[in-house]
Amino acid sequence: GYFGENQQWERVTEVISYMKRIRFKFTAMHFHTLISKANQFDKVVELFEAMKRSGVELDNASCRSLIAALTKSSDPHHAELLMEVWTLLTNQMRRIGPSTDRTALSQTITALVGYFGENQQWERVGEVLTDAKRIGFKLDVFQFNALINVHGKANQFDKVVELFEEMKRS
Repeated sequence: GYFGENQQWERVTEVISYMKRIRFKFTAMHFHTLISKANQFDKVVELFEAMKRSGVELDNASCRSLIAALTKSSDPHHAELLMEVWTLLTNQMRRIGPSTDRTALSQTITALVGYFGENQQWERVGEVLTDAKRIGFKLDVFQFNALINVHGKANQFDKVVELFEEMKRS
């Protein structure tokens, strides 16, 4: 954590290279820690690719860390990677059951809705919401707020009214 917190990525890379040379077995927890400390998009992607190459299966925490880091990027082209991670997370939740950490899942869904909405990728917003419902997640005030915000910014006021009505019903 120390090197990542101080943004000494060259040193982090040296340490990771050393650990690989001694055949250290990385776990999802190690990648989660590194990803959560990375504040540069290219480092996050690099860590995600390394995780996939090493055969480490993403856990819920790693998926959420990746999504949190990727949604901070303003580049709408990162949508494919975000959807890949979201799909991994929802598939895992279907396999092992719903997450007991509803707050973390709520934050993840809200971040995705905000990211895709800001980039006017409405189909992806719909995919995220559909997947969330499939894994048993019921929208809360945070997702409704994100949806109302992005639709309002896009001047989709009929949709905003629709969302307020849906929120009142739930």
